[in-house]
Amino acid sequence: NSGGDLYVVSSIWRNNRSGLVPASLDLELKPPQRETTIAANLIVGNSNRSAPAAPLPSIAYGNGVLIGGGVGNVVERNVIADHEQHGILVTPMFDRNWWPARGNVIRDNRVVRSGRADLALGGPASFGNCFAGNRYAVAAPAGLETFHGCGGVRLPLGFDPLPLVSVVGYRGMTVARRTFPDWRDQPVPSAQPTMPAAATAPARPAVHVFESLRFDVSQAGLPDGAEQVLAAAPDDVRSFRSPGLGGRIFGSGTFWLAPLLLLLWLTRGRRRPVRSALAAIVVYGLFLGAATIVYGYF
Repeated sequence: NSGGDLYVVSSIWRNNRSGLVPASLDLELKPPQRETTIAANLIVGNSNRSAPAAPLPSIAYGNGVLIGGGVGNVVERNVIADHEQHGILVTPMFDRNWWPARGNVIRDNRVVRSGRADLALGGPASFGNCFAGNRYAVAAPAGLETFHGCGGVRLPLGFDPLPLVSVVGYRGMTVARRTFPDWRDQPVPSAQPTMPAAATAPARPAVHVFESLRFDVSQAGLPDGAEQVLAAAPDDVRSFRSPGLGGRIFGSGTFWLAPLLLLLWLTRGRRRPVRSALAAIVVYGLFLGAATIVYGYF
């Protein structure tokens, strides 16, 4: 539930189970998560199953940036590479309450070598989000920047239903039965070049820290190594299965709403319309579950 004048910039995020996950949860105070800027970071290879985790956050596995039910966040000018699921995913979140993803801006990022999609907008209930100026190969749904551009038309049905089914549904229901590596068993990190003499450096009181930085997010630069990550050959990195054309079709909220409406229309005038409608919804759910399994979540 972090947010408000929070900036994550010019940093390196790698070898975690997931990269950055600003999310709205009822187990913490003051949801929803809101107004965080994630800019000019190098976010690479965060699909590490051996990394330590607590059960609930582990459901975000395999994503570079995952905004779960967040509001008014800005993700810009990052280099994001080599994630098993998505480079950037914006999706609703369900805990005790339902948290839609609203008003998030995803712009001018370079996203490569994602397993399912470089950019994805989950749904339903993702409103007012915009994607513009990103360089990527695969989006879910297809035409994401066309139908959800910043300042342009935003199609209410242009969403990908599978992340919500998988991340919030299947993973959320099964995570309590799993065990994860413990952080206490991890190796001690080597000396960090950006933290010289960390053990003996004098402490500075955290008073007026932000003002003293004279910080301008537009001037934040990428960390060293970002261009090398973008230029890496496929043989030099772990490869993930692409969803292909079928996966892109299944990753369309419009595609999935059409057969549901057709099923409901076909049940009109039946002797037991409520029962017929419920049967249609069950069939729809089975198809959606099958698509989730087939197209790369488990």
